[in-house]
Formats: sequence, C-alpha cells, structure tokens
Amino acid sequence: MRYGTTMKKSISFLTVLVAILGTFWILHYVKEPRMGRASKNAHTTATQMEDFSAILIQYAVRTNRPPAPTLVAMVEKIQDLGYVYASRLNNHSPLLVEGKDAWGHPFVYEWDEEEMVLTVRSLGRNGRDESGEHDDMEIAVDWHNKQVLHF
Repeated sequence: MRYGTTMKKSISFLTVLVAILGTFWILHYVKEPRMGRASKNAHTTATQMEDFSAILIQYAVRTNRPPAPTLVAMVEKIQDLGYVYASRLNNHSPLLVEGKDAWGHPFVYEWDEEEMVLTVRSLGRNGRDESGEHDDMEIAVDWHNKQVLHF
C-alpha cells in the first residue's frame, strides 16, 4: 500500500510541477504576438514623426518665423529655444535629431514657401521617395494656421 500512495504523490507532484513550468513558459514566451522588425520600425518612425509635428507647431506658435531650410538647421533652432524644447526633441524624436528614420534612410524635408507648408517624410522600408505613397510616412504642417494638415 505504501508503494501506491508514494507513487500517487509523485505523480501529483510531477503534474503540479509541469503545470507551473507550463504557465511560466506561456507567460514568458507567448505573452503577445511579436511585432516584426518592419512593423517596429514603422511604429517607431511614425510615433516620433507625430511628436515632431507637435514640436514644430509649438515652434511656429512661439517664434512666428518660417522654418529653417534643412532638417538639421530646424532641429538646431528648436534646441536653441531652451531646455524644455531640446529635451522633448531629444527624448521623443531622436530619429529626427539624427536625421534618419528607423530604417536608416534620411528624412525628406520640404518647405513650400507659397503654401507655407512644411513636409517631413520618411522613405519607409524600401528607401524610395514615393511622395508620401506606399510605405512612405509623411507629416505636413500648415505654418500659417499652425496646424498639422495630415499624418
């Protein structure tokens, strides 16, 4: 009889152990669907571009001056506004500070003086400028009305 009782306890112990290890495995490895690298790059770039558009609007409201002719010069002008702007730019839009999207492609920066619209575009995964189409991501800021036209 002792043999049967000991065997039942061992089986019960192993069952509990397998359940605990299985739960750990599920929680650790199957937490949520994993985002592919391309999706992460797109999300990172889009989020930082959106933050950058808000910073551009703040710059336009505060200075009431047209944007700088290049992205590098624009970043410097924003950083020159003070710590709060520089900190926000560096913390929320580091890709734009570097001048390259998450795929390593340079941003397209265009100022339409006639329409007073500043456009910043990521070339997306394929690295080709498709004027905001296909995998490109684009923000357009209406400098006169100080609003984002589209994202």
